[in-house]
Amino acid sequence: MLSSELALSLSSALLQPAATVGHSGFAFDLEVAYTQVHKEVVGTAPPFPAAPATPAFPRNYWPTRTKTPAQLVVPSFHVRKSLPYSLELGGRILHISQSSYAAAQLTLKWAIQEGYAKIPDVAVMAAHTIFLGQKDLNLSSTDLTLVTSKRFGVNAVTSLTPYLAFRLLRVKASSDPIGYAPDYDASGLPAPAPPA
Repeated sequence: MLSSELALSLSSALLQPAATVGHSGFAFDLEVAYTQVHKEVVGTAPPFPAAPATPAFPRNYWPTRTKTPAQLVVPSFHVRKSLPYSLELGGRILHISQSSYAAAQLTLKWAIQEGYAKIPDVAVMAAHTIFLGQKDLNLSSTDLTLVTSKRFGVNAVTSLTPYLAFRLLRVKASSDPIGYAPDYDASGLPAPAPPA
C-alpha cells in the first residue's frame, strides 16, 4: 500500500498540455502537485495467544516519526526540450515535502496533432519515474498517457488551456526488510510450519 500511494503521488500529476513547446524550444517549469493519501491503520491483532501486550499489527504503513500524512505536497522542477517531428523530451526532479523522499522522471511526448485553430491538440506521452531517498525500498513506475487540450485566448493578453488525459500506470516495487516496529520482540511468536 505504501508503494502504491508513493507511486501514484509522484507520477499522477499531469501539469502540461498536449502541445509541445515548439520547434527547437525549451521550457523550464516549477510545479507543485497536491495528492490526498489514505492514513487508515491496516491489519488486525495476531490471533495466537502468545502475542505480547503490544502486537505487531495493526500498524500504520507510513514510516513517519510524526503524525500520519493525509496529503502529500510534491514540488518539482521540470525541463522540456522540443525535438523534430512533434516530439518532446522532458525530465523532472520531484520532492515530497517534509521528507527525505525524492524522485526522478524522464518523459517522452509525441504530439499526434497540434497547432490547428479549430481542432484540439492530441498527444501520447510515456514517462518513467524512479523513487529516491530510501535505500530499502526499490520503487519505480511507468505510465502511458493520452492527453488532449485546447488553447483559448482571453482578451488577447493571456490564454487558458484546459486538458483531459487518460493514463495507464504500472508500478514495480520491492524492498529489503523494513523495521516498522523496532520495539516489538518477535521471539515469542510460534515458528512457521515446515513446507509440506
